[in-house]
Amino acid sequence: MRYHNPSLKFECADLAENGAYKRIASALESRGFKKHSLDFINLGVVIDVGQCNRDDDPYVTAKKSVEVCRNQFLLMLDFLKPGGSCMWIHSGSHLDTYLFYLNWLNRMFERLRVTNTLVPSRSPVYTIAENFIPGDSDAALKIRVS
Repeated sequence: MRYHNPSLKFECADLAENGAYKRIASALESRGFKKHSLDFINLGVVIDVGQCNRDDDPYVTAKKSVEVCRNQFLLMLDFLKPGGSCMWIHSGSHLDTYLFYLNWLNRMFERLRVTNTLVPSRSPVYTIAENFIPGDSDAALKIRVS
């Protein structure tokens, strides 16, 4: 990946590795980003057929997909501020894990919108999650009671 502006910097992390979110969180904090301060987070990593480091073993691919999602969601929980939003991209070919995570996200956000990519050759499903409700907020407690 290259940026046109040389002043823009980036670092690489393998989100399929257990605990990768800790390294990313540390890098964000070293650049001045505080926890629970971001308005929007793009959770844009999808493991799907044909992508790099994909294994032919479907169980290995599924394990990587779960670990990628875990790392992404841990970053979201650490850095998204109350009322913030995120976009999450997941492979439509892994519908079972998608529905599991969608149910989980539904408990933490006021509104979810789901759309496909509109490109016939691709399978990602886009979920826009709006108005983050942290676990200890009044809004979250109200949702738990109802």
